[in-house]
Amino acid sequence: MWTSNQTLGYMCLSAHYITNDWKLKKHIINFKLVPSPHTGLVISDAIANCILSWNIEKRLGSITLDNLSANTVVATELQKQFRKDLLLDGKFFHVRCCAHILNLIVKDGLKVVEGAIHRIREAVKYIKSSQGRLELFMGIVKQFKMNGKKRICIDVPTCWNSTYLMLNDAIQFKDVFMRLVARDPNFDNAPTDQEDWSQGIIICNLKVFHLITEVFSQTKNPTANLYFYEIWRINMLLIEESRSSNVVVMMMALKMQEKFDKYWKECSHILAVGVVLDPRHKMNLIIYCFQTIHGNGDRASFEINKVREVLQTFYDNYAILYGTNVSLVQVDKRVSTSQGGRDENHFMHGYKEFIHGVQVTQPSKSELETYLEEKVHPLEDQNCDILQYWKFNESKYPILSRMVRDILAISVSTVASESAFSTAGRVLDNFRSSLSLNTVEVLICAQDWLRDSLPHLADIPPPHTKYKVEDYETVVDINTDD
Repeated sequence: MWTSNQTLGYMCLSAHYITNDWKLKKHIINFKLVPSPHTGLVISDAIANCILSWNIEKRLGSITLDNLSANTVVATELQKQFRKDLLLDGKFFHVRCCAHILNLIVKDGLKVVEGAIHRIREAVKYIKSSQGRLELFMGIVKQFKMNGKKRICIDVPTCWNSTYLMLNDAIQFKDVFMRLVARDPNFDNAPTDQEDWSQGIIICNLKVFHLITEVFSQTKNPTANLYFYEIWRINMLLIEESRSSNVVVMMMALKMQEKFDKYWKECSHILAVGVVLDPRHKMNLIIYCFQTIHGNGDRASFEINKVREVLQTFYDNYAILYGTNVSLVQVDKRVSTSQGGRDENHFMHGYKEFIHGVQVTQPSKSELETYLEEKVHPLEDQNCDILQYWKFNESKYPILSRMVRDILAISVSTVASESAFSTAGRVLDNFRSSLSLNTVEVLICAQDWLRDSLPHLADIPPPHTKYKVEDYETVVDINTDD
């Protein structure tokens, strides 16, 4: 959801799927005005209407939403409406946006040092609010023989990763800010205290959270198989930092751990299954992670068995849907015989019946069992493309590959939809707000679809230049400001 400069609420709906040739695709399929009030019921009705208009209600896998309380209602209502078409009655339909959860976790930790963040933010604002101050600042940068091309940026307080980027830039110019205090008598709110900068440096040590946010925000590669490992990494980091000798670091880690534990209990098992479908890990990473967290006791065994249970339940349902007859790896029942006389054939006939009876009593292995028993790919194989692996093995695992295609298409963040609003309010400026709602939707969707189908459009030319789109043998005017 996003609010325009006319305070109108718009909803962006993106579809994620893996094609038959194992390419991950993402398309904005709707950009709709949603009437107020934006309650869970209103939003769920808007999404349901979009789904029905596309006739994809029988093809729904999951819905990824951020962590607003209204969105829990959205997921529940959609699950009720489309239950008969959802796998396992929609038990794993609702996926919470990991990027938003990570944002909430880090923001809780940042409360410990919010004073230092506020003073550094105000210092950056002071510099950027006047051309004269900025020129004075850059003059000092040159005196220190620092990189003059580097610029400080202001953050969006509600997005922790932008706060990280602001602090990371500002700290590099710490000496410049301190020199500016002597040069500008009006600069009286500067974070001159060494403690402010020390706390800023501590926050920059949270770079791993920024990198994990970027991992979760990918749209061109699957993220469902990356979720579990990255969440485990966060947990282990917080456990380690909660024992730090630095009081500030310890307090931040404890705050973040408290929030983390709340969401870890709601850990999506379907996304834990995603890592099992990565040929480099299978069940190994699940077992290792739970044992490092809970030891080798009953708790670890319970969590591991829970993932196994969900994995098996999903596979069983896919086997029923797509035919169990192709999901079994049968033992070859053919017996080689020589071209001997009648007596040899007579005796071999009895032996064949015996062999057949033995094979019937031997249980056949499912595709899932065969896959899990095979050796894992080496972790060192950084070029292992999970989609290419399953494309190559699709004929070997026809049922399991269908399941893989659906699970790996799950997006663990809503960044794909939010990117439609990433132009800082310029999507619908005063001029474009006069366009009809249908025209706005057409423009937003067409931009997204064309960039995917015509890769060379990703290389944006200078503003207001003529650009020839060879595929259509025409000339279009592209305003890159929008």
